[in-house]
Amino acid sequence: MNADIALMPEMWNIGYSSLFPGYNASHEQPVRDWLELAVDRSSSYIAHFRALALELNMAIGVTYLEKHANGTLPPKNSLTLIDRLGREILHYSKVHTCDWTALEALTYPGNKFYVATLTTVMNVSLQVGVMICYDREQPESARILMLQGAELILIPNACFLDPIRLAELQVRAFENALVTAMVNYPAPLYNGWSSGYDVDGHLLNTTNDQSGIVMITFNMTRTREYRMTTIFGDAFRRPQRYGDLIKFEKMSDFKATNFYGRNRLF
Repeated sequence: MNADIALMPEMWNIGYSSLFPGYNASHEQPVRDWLELAVDRSSSYIAHFRALALELNMAIGVTYLEKHANGTLPPKNSLTLIDRLGREILHYSKVHTCDWTALEALTYPGNKFYVATLTTVMNVSLQVGVMICYDREQPESARILMLQGAELILIPNACFLDPIRLAELQVRAFENALVTAMVNYPAPLYNGWSSGYDVDGHLLNTTNDQSGIVMITFNMTRTREYRMTTIFGDAFRRPQRYGDLIKFEKMSDFKATNFYGRNRLF
């Protein structure tokens, strides 16, 4: 199908599955079994997709439950972007983990966001960033990626998508003058709606609520021309006024206890 990038939904190596539907503090073995499903970046799982990217001459964004390099810490919800030559060019771990769920309350959040240069088979280079699922619902995620130069944001996802969450994808593209491409699990796990939005916020393509492959095609020349003339993105920001965004104090109106009833640890 001439794709330059193939992207997987969130935590593809386990299908975003939980082995413990209902937490029972007196029976921890299912949780331990789930934690054992984590793989590291040097695993045969990643090596398989490195070889496949080289074979297919196509970049692959592979997602997985990642074993933490520090063996005493929880695993991470991660993506490795492999270019068409089989090289890792970007590695990202989900910053905004869904700590109110049994599954993600057992994961360790990433430290920051990253952008990498990806060169296609037609020798077009573009700046690619990544955010994962709930990152999409925090506007700072896409904003930081835009400020790092992202022209395309890849978004592995695992949740039920409704009109307002799809609108988030559109708004993240529109307000940051970049392309968003999101892939989600179809039924019966979730409800599809894998979609992409162009630099001006217009819908590029969607699966609707069906299963299948969705192709997102956009024009890099047009993207860059648009960014030179738009009022959005980094055109008229006033970062000197945004000090409140990096305050560490949490408002008392909002609780932050995780699924297990504990305050957020990380």
